[in-house]
Amino acid sequence: MTCIILSDILQTEKDEALEFYSTLPFLFRELPYSLNRIVFTKNNRGKIKFNQSLSCKSDLLSKSASQISNPFGIIHQLELNFDLYFWEKNQAPQQQYLLLKDHCLLIYDSLPDAAPTLKLIRNKNYLQRFSQFIEKSWGRKLSFNRNEANQILDADPTLLSQLTDRDLQAIYTLAPVGYVLKPDEMEAVEKSPERRERLHQFFTKLINSGADIYVSGAAIGEFVRSGKAILPLSGITTIPKNRRIEIMQRLETQLSPEMKKRSQVIYTSMSSAVILCSRDLTFLYMVNQDGSKEKIHLFFVENAAAYLEEDFRKKEFRLLEYSDSRWQAYIDEVRSRLH
Repeated sequence: MTCIILSDILQTEKDEALEFYSTLPFLFRELPYSLNRIVFTKNNRGKIKFNQSLSCKSDLLSKSASQISNPFGIIHQLELNFDLYFWEKNQAPQQQYLLLKDHCLLIYDSLPDAAPTLKLIRNKNYLQRFSQFIEKSWGRKLSFNRNEANQILDADPTLLSQLTDRDLQAIYTLAPVGYVLKPDEMEAVEKSPERRERLHQFFTKLINSGADIYVSGAAIGEFVRSGKAILPLSGITTIPKNRRIEIMQRLETQLSPEMKKRSQVIYTSMSSAVILCSRDLTFLYMVNQDGSKEKIHLFFVENAAAYLEEDFRKKEFRLLEYSDSRWQAYIDEVRSRLH
């Protein structure tokens, strides 16, 4: 019934930018009825903004989530289809609900014998009241698009350094990020000298943090083939073929010896993302293929690095330890493409 109601509205209001507010536990698939089988697909309609309330400590790394699916993978899937924003949950709602702003409210409950019930509300006055209730009752925002993030960082440039000072434990690089580009090499996509310098300093701290570093084979391959280098919150630059070896050698030189020992190449279906795990905060950066859409999600959870390592090994993802010979093989591939 949920899919029928929402699909009808999506088809009828094709030209309208729609906005959802949800308390449904999408991240760990404990959904009412058979909604745990729900599939989100790409659509050709207008923009859909999806707001999801979340209790980081009890939801994101719950036992249910770890048994069923990596929540970061589910976030990746949702972000592909929606403009996704997380909000911190102040308190657990008495009932799970899904609000399609100005259109309908779906409330999920159960009868005394545990039989599930669904209540549909379309009254415009009540929908407006409920929207006001959400504005007052939901907690702090955990997700930011490029413009929002840049405004925050421009106002307080120390925020990035505060992230690296929180005992960084693991870096998952699932996209070709330009970690070792110098400020002047960023100028093609970032005109602000202050932002270029800020990003350069942040990258330098990351690759000297001593954290475990996981780089996806797909990200390395994409840089080798196309020279694509992502500069978060700025854009995407392309490194010419004749300079790609230099950049790869620069990364090998600048990466601390300790981090080299703890570096691994990982093969996973998740892409276009960077996950930074500190002792009590997980920073998830996501970008689409052409760099036109970027998002930062913050999750205040502990031990996310250990959780992700266990999850990837449990799923038997292919992991390869760093070695000079393996890195040289990537460089040799770049060299072969020059001829």
